[in-house]
Amino acid sequence: MKRVLIVDDEQPMVLGLSLLIKRHFSQDYSIVGTASSGREAVELDAVLNPDILLMDVQMPGISGLEAIRTIARKGNPKAFVLVTAYERFDIAREALSLGVCDYLLKPVSRDRLEIALRVASDYLDRLNMLAERELELRDTMRRLAPSLSRALFDCMEHGGSEDETGMLVDTLGIRASHGIAGVAIFPSGDVKVSELYRRFRDILEYKTEAMAGPLRDGRWCTLFIPLQSASDSRSSAIRSLVQQTLPSPAGWEIGMWFGSPVPIGMLARSFREAFQHFAASVSGRMPESPAAIEYADAAKHDSGHTSAAPFLAMLSGILEDIGAGRFHAASRSFSSWVESWKVQNLEGSRMLQAAATVLTALAGKLHAAGAISLARSESAIDMSELRAILESGAKSAFIQRCMEKFNSLLQSAEDSRPYSQVVRKALQYIENHFAEQISLESAAESIGISPGRLSRLMAEETGRGFARTLIEYRMQRAQELLRTPGWTVRRVSEACGYPDANYFARLFRKLTGFSPKEFAERREEENG
Repeated sequence: MKRVLIVDDEQPMVLGLSLLIKRHFSQDYSIVGTASSGREAVELDAVLNPDILLMDVQMPGISGLEAIRTIARKGNPKAFVLVTAYERFDIAREALSLGVCDYLLKPVSRDRLEIALRVASDYLDRLNMLAERELELRDTMRRLAPSLSRALFDCMEHGGSEDETGMLVDTLGIRASHGIAGVAIFPSGDVKVSELYRRFRDILEYKTEAMAGPLRDGRWCTLFIPLQSASDSRSSAIRSLVQQTLPSPAGWEIGMWFGSPVPIGMLARSFREAFQHFAASVSGRMPESPAAIEYADAAKHDSGHTSAAPFLAMLSGILEDIGAGRFHAASRSFSSWVESWKVQNLEGSRMLQAAATVLTALAGKLHAAGAISLARSESAIDMSELRAILESGAKSAFIQRCMEKFNSLLQSAEDSRPYSQVVRKALQYIENHFAEQISLESAAESIGISPGRLSRLMAEETGRGFARTLIEYRMQRAQELLRTPGWTVRRVSEACGYPDANYFARLFRKLTGFSPKEFAERREEENG
């Protein structure tokens, strides 16, 4: 039942409207009060909270339109019906601009009043329905926000389209025309990275407008800073805030690199710049790398038989070779260095840290040069496999796997040929989406060309079709995963885009000569 307030300075009119409503419409409407002026209407509205106000236009003091304007500003859902003795266009026009539902001329008939009340009632019902839907939408958005945020960071990291990126930013309710992407690297060692990341993310969320993406590989995350213009740069302020609010353990700083301000749909480009800045830093001299600073600190406190100076000198030399693009020299140095670990009393954490520094430097250098995709780079700097091997006590297997990962990256650099932009995009599409159910058609659609043209270009430039390239890449990744302790054949199959583990096993045997289980067991025997 709708609550009605009647406002008119003519008492006979108030009585007449009251009588019509009570006699004919009492099942749907109840009169909660009457007023004789605009001021009284405003006061009674605050006390009685009516749903519908039948408002006279001309009254002493505050007019009906002024009263409506005052009441409407409070924001509560109301339906207004004007009641007047004069049919004037200027009044009707202003009334419509204020959201008045109907316009009644005196004297008011029963039929005309019924129509006006029904219009006002329908208007209120629509308002209430919209309010409920808005609440539902807000609740849905709150629940979807984490997924939408992850999707936005996936777009930034894997080169999503401008339209997709812009849509996700809008859907998240972020009002910004430009933005900056960044990369934050957290120190490892004895530090609880997950806890440090959570505190870092909370600082950004509650003290700035910036956002931190999911923690990748247990060591880094992507950053997004929304901006109102291209000249609105806040990266320095955020860096200072984090350093002041969240000092890292043992004086280590959280490394942060940022790209350039870009239009909001081009955040992937800003992320690539940030990642290249990070790669250049890691590939440079050792003091420029936060990871290397950490390892140098560990070496200073090393109690083993190997002094810190030769250890750091060797590491610095390898990083310098990588930074200069002398990959074969770096490979020879790295190979002899890791072989020497077999006879040295090195702590496992130092071995893992040194391997992580070298592999990160090489992967960053190759990615910055366009030789490998971001997904390949991320896979190379993921230390979970090496950590698991080291924790199992298999020192020889750890050293062998370090060299395999290094040489695999080096092979990627040697195999990088001057493919056309279309083929490079297709190869990167395979690397970024090999775990999904992709096809020649989906790759062509993502690039924006026809499947026939993509198939022809790949055959001409790589000597293999799309399907063969996809299978070979999946088998390469499958072999890497099968070396990882704890990975079952079914898990590897699904991670490489094959929901049917039996089909995967048959295909793997056809291409390698071994079943996935035989391959994994053979590697375990070789590793000792």
